Amino acid sequence: MNARHLPASILAFISLSGPLTAGTAKVDVRDPFWPIGHTHAKPVEEGKVEPTVVVAPTPPPKPEPPQAKPIEDDDWTQARKTLVVSGVTRSVNPSTKEVRILIMINRKMYAPGNVLSYVYGDIRFQWRVDLRSDHNVVFVPIAAERLEPQPSLPK
Repeated sequence: MNARHLPASILAFISLSGPLTAGTAKVDVRDPFWPIGHTHAKPVEEGKVEPTVVVAPTPPPKPEPPQAKPIEDDDWTQARKTLVVSGVTRSVNPSTKEVRILIMINRKMYAPGNVLSYVYGDIRFQWRVDLRSDHNVVFVPIAAERLEPQPSLPK
């Protein structure tokens, strides 16, 4: 059948839809239920997997550790009360006439000028041990630091 013998309505349809060659006609059909301007995702080639990028959420900021309670004069006084001086010994080397003095504090021996480190509660105190007279022991405060709490052992 020749194109001249076709009815006018069919000829008008063919002229509007373009040439009718097999395999070259590209049909752009839009689903009427999709929003205007919507385009479908590009098809993925077979055997090719597109990498998936997973963005981890940012972790919440870590809370600030609680402020350490400042070490006060009362803490020094309470810790000083636990130091017990048991005695003072003086010895003289007969050949060199060198005098050696030892002070027993909490069952440990210290010489004048030594540093005494003692933990009371959760604070480490440090004193310098001085001897003003034969039996007058003086503790000169040097430093104090609050210690980290230790985890308790399971029972």
